[in-house]
Amino acid sequence: MPLVNAQGHRISKEDEKIIVEMLSGSIDSHLARLKEVRDRNRDREAASKFYDPLIEEYEKARTELGKKCREVFESGRNINASEFMTGYLDDIAKKAVPKVDRESSCFMEFALYLIPGFGNPEYLAMTSGPEDTTPVPAHVQDREESYEASVKNFKFSDAPMKGIENIGTYNPEKDSVKILYTLRTGNSTTMSRDVAKMKKEKEDIRNDPELSESEKGRRIKIIDGRIEAYKVGSFGLNTAAEISRIHSVELANKPEITAADLFRTLSELNIANRPGEPLAGKLRGTGIHAGDINGVSASRAPGILYKTLDMVAGYMNEIKLITDPALRKTRAIELASFADAMIVSEHVFADTNGRTGRMFTDTILQTFGLPPHTPLKDLKGTTKTLGETMDFKKRAFIYFNSVNISDKLLKESKRLREEKMKDAGAVSKTLASTEEGLQTDERADILVQSVRKLAETARKRLAELESMSRAGHVNSDEYIAMHDALKAAGSLDPENVNITAVERALNEIDRTSKEYEKSHTGWFVANRDFGAKRLEMSKGNQQFVAEQRQMLRKLSGSFDKMTAISDLGGKKNEAVSIPVAESKAQTVKVKSVKLSDLETKKGVPSEHKNVKRNRSIKVNQGTVL
Repeated sequence: MPLVNAQGHRISKEDEKIIVEMLSGSIDSHLARLKEVRDRNRDREAASKFYDPLIEEYEKARTELGKKCREVFESGRNINASEFMTGYLDDIAKKAVPKVDRESSCFMEFALYLIPGFGNPEYLAMTSGPEDTTPVPAHVQDREESYEASVKNFKFSDAPMKGIENIGTYNPEKDSVKILYTLRTGNSTTMSRDVAKMKKEKEDIRNDPELSESEKGRRIKIIDGRIEAYKVGSFGLNTAAEISRIHSVELANKPEITAADLFRTLSELNIANRPGEPLAGKLRGTGIHAGDINGVSASRAPGILYKTLDMVAGYMNEIKLITDPALRKTRAIELASFADAMIVSEHVFADTNGRTGRMFTDTILQTFGLPPHTPLKDLKGTTKTLGETMDFKKRAFIYFNSVNISDKLLKESKRLREEKMKDAGAVSKTLASTEEGLQTDERADILVQSVRKLAETARKRLAELESMSRAGHVNSDEYIAMHDALKAAGSLDPENVNITAVERALNEIDRTSKEYEKSHTGWFVANRDFGAKRLEMSKGNQQFVAEQRQMLRKLSGSFDKMTAISDLGGKKNEAVSIPVAESKAQTVKVKSVKLSDLETKKGVPSEHKNVKRNRSIKVNQGTVL
């Protein structure tokens, strides 16, 4: 029995593979950091002489990683997986660090910045030579007793939370929660405001009479780069939200969840939140501080994270065995809160740890039939550096409220959709009776001719759309939907169709074209060759629909009724208004949700009664850890 977890149980083959992947990513990050510092040094010759021996040692370790791990996996000794990972990185440093030249001009930068970031203070003692045997204590957040001090306060409740039975059960494979994507990401509204400010700054620069044209161009170019980075980040948030949902479906269907499953989820979420970054999804190779939190050292990150994910996986498997739905949901919320706190405390990635942690908790929540949470500012300050006491009960209570808000939003959205569907059904019946009034052959002929012309035009537009392509390009979901809507309209049978069917086809073209225009306008600009043509086509489709609707209104003599149908077309996901406020918080207006429907102080444990509650539902954007 080679590698074992904290409980002494042999780890799975999948976990063995993921340990190699975690160590590999960590070494890659260490190498990238060494090369970055070397390459930015003005004295290239001195920097190369100082850093190249270190880089060679890490590259050698990267090459030998697979072989070394196999030897351990196949050994007859029981080795703690977390300790093995930390020891492996320490062994690399023990071979590399003593090679540095203490007399080099690069040594001070190395000692002040790289050594603390790599993690083990003993590395610096290695540079002093074998005669210096002074013991160096580890950073507080890296010590085993610090980890145990943080996790010991986490305990599951024996009974369900009050009001948990009122939260609906959602199937992540079937029930859409996209209306929550803006809220669950936490920072998307902040990004939008920042982009607006930067655009205003660009305008001010253009109008500044004291700046030369070249200086204006230089400053505007810098701002454009920042705007593009924000737009890419915003896209990453929504992508990560969808990845979270997909992984929750997989985890819900797995007989047994492992640490490997959870690391893949966490890594992919980090990649989605950092689109285009080469080290996204890999554990960092530098030190990191975020507000009041000191992340664990880079050399300790793989081992500590594995221990946490193995613990969370075990708890998820236990929750799966619970038959009481209310208790099952309660413990899922408590575990999600715990996982978020630990991941943010450890800060194992170089960037977007907060967003990645939030998406990871949503994966846990959706695995057990709960909706994604709506981030609340009450969470700010509840996460600490490892070793400090965290109030997991308070965090779980805040998470309960955030899930409760999401549940109310989803139910209200569903109610409004159902109301509109009822209205649509009533109008359709009225139109059906109107169509029966087309008694003359002349009016029937007009309908046949009009539908034939509509279908022909739709087929032409479809052919034009299909010509806008290039080899190897993967079409978006929005493009496919718009393509299929045109294809359906082109298949209408003029001899066997009524006005309602035609209007339904037009609604679908209009809806899909608007979705395409919305998703391909703004930061994701289709500004080259076929992309620009497709965007123009989506706008043309909407004009085409408007013209056809006008013709149908005249034909049916039911202008008001047709207008009602048009207004109902393609608004599935727009039932709940979520305006972006200019203040520090975003106000979510929910028509039928009362404050009394949410968790109130009645029945809340006394230690949580100091948690502030807004009189209106507000979601802070940008300050959630």
